[in-house]
Amino acid sequence: MSNSRHDVGLCMSRRRFLATGGAGLVGLGVAGCVPDESALLGPQFDPAHLTINRRAPTIQPEVGKTPLGIDTVGRDGYLYVPESYDPETPAPLLVALHGRGMDVDGWGAFFDVCEEAGMILLAPESRDRSWDLTITGRFGSDVIFLSLALDHVIQRCNIDTARIALMGISDGGTYALSLGVSNGDFFTHIISVAPGFFTPGPEQRGSPLVWMAHGLSDPVFDEEYTHREILPELRQMDLIVQYVQFEGGHEFPPAVQQQAMDWLLP
Repeated sequence: MSNSRHDVGLCMSRRRFLATGGAGLVGLGVAGCVPDESALLGPQFDPAHLTINRRAPTIQPEVGKTPLGIDTVGRDGYLYVPESYDPETPAPLLVALHGRGMDVDGWGAFFDVCEEAGMILLAPESRDRSWDLTITGRFGSDVIFLSLALDHVIQRCNIDTARIALMGISDGGTYALSLGVSNGDFFTHIISVAPGFFTPGPEQRGSPLVWMAHGLSDPVFDEEYTHREILPELRQMDLIVQYVQFEGGHEFPPAVQQQAMDWLLP
């Protein structure tokens, strides 16, 4: 599940991003176009906070891979419900966030483990070519869409609230870390592979367990930056983090996928 080199230049921390004013992102045609939500909605507004209505499911889910059907911009995603799903037994939920330019169909590599573990897989698509934070430097429409996508799952599936994982690679890995820490009252586990930077919302919620991996020869996002900057910042937030370095580039190879699933589903 390799990614393109379009992610080059996004490898910076929150402080570095703000210091440069998001330099290099204007060419994407969206920087500077998002209003300051705090000015509109008040100082307590947290743009990174998902709106989730926890409740018992009321709709029978379809088994297999089905589109979400909540698309508004020509991009949607899918829900995968394994045949082994038992509505009487709370199921783990894995929310998988693609990298820039990646196809959500790549997450099909996890269908087998979903069958083995009775795990639900949600694979949403970003509203733009990548996740809002990695394009504009702010949380925005993707947070709203993810809230709708999660509500779609909760309406249909009996979810184990003790095992809800947010996983991503590259830009998706960046988003999984940043959004996951901001919503640790919902996500219990975060899996981030080859992230570029870490920019959480204004409030840390909960204490999700974190698993990170990065290829030592990554030509897109520098593994050394992840090791020296992102990892210590997470641990300074009193989060328990397991970090895996592997021989490889900007990728999520099968052996590393297995390690991540062994950690999530011991």
